[in-house]
Amino acid sequence: MVPFLVILLYFFVGITLAQKDDVSIGILAKRGAKQAFQRWQPLANYLSKDLGLSFKIVPLSFSQLENFVANGKVDLVLANQVFFINLKRRFGASALATVKNRYGGPYMGGVIFVRSQSRIRTLEQLRGKKIGVVSLKSAGGFVIQASELMKHGVNVMKDCQLKVFNNQDYVVYSVLNGIMDAGFVRTDQLESMVREKKIRLDQFTVLNKRTYPNFKLLCSTALWPAWPLAASKGLSIQLKRRITSSLVNMQPTRSFKRATRILGFIPPGDYSPVEAALQSLNML
Repeated sequence: MVPFLVILLYFFVGITLAQKDDVSIGILAKRGAKQAFQRWQPLANYLSKDLGLSFKIVPLSFSQLENFVANGKVDLVLANQVFFINLKRRFGASALATVKNRYGGPYMGGVIFVRSQSRIRTLEQLRGKKIGVVSLKSAGGFVIQASELMKHGVNVMKDCQLKVFNNQDYVVYSVLNGIMDAGFVRTDQLESMVREKKIRLDQFTVLNKRTYPNFKLLCSTALWPAWPLAASKGLSIQLKRRITSSLVNMQPTRSFKRATRILGFIPPGDYSPVEAALQSLNML
């Protein structure tokens, strides 16, 4: 009788996995739905082929993401570290893997910069100054810099004048054109604009410059693990394990790397520093 029940249990587990029509991946679409589809569809294609299930991309705006997770409309979420911590605390989301970026690998940080002609040379001198940011929910474009400044006795929410721009390119241009005294951007933003021939690095000075082994990007802050691919609380343990194994063991093709601008995934990093930073900034 016992063996029959065990077999029956495995049968129903198998049916549950097999009958799941598709697995939805909610993507924080920073640059719109079209760009999110173009960039991340290869990831859905890879997982679909490797796991024998149908994965689909669901682009989500900043305002949509938490609602979709709360209502079980997505199974997986690829979003920044700030969103992940909130999803983990509020809805029980769990990190399955960490993105390995083309530049910077599985880590990221923040850049605090001024025009090269600026007299500002220290973080303490930013007190009272105008600072351009992309979003107060941006991990690499606000939170990590605000946390670093807090260590230097500067509370950017109270001590500085913040202005939010539509994207990080605009943040850089606002500093270049003297509209803002300083700017916060994610690591690789300045370098990517140089590669695109939009700016020159000698037009800016990076404050509080930090260097790390095997991390060659300009940086002003500590390093955090890159974006996590997280699972909703309702996804089965078996499927979570299969997805994690598939991601970590991925051998990405050249076309995959070109489209997604990542080199694959590693096991999930330690996101506790992100949570500590949010707590220090009273953002939880």
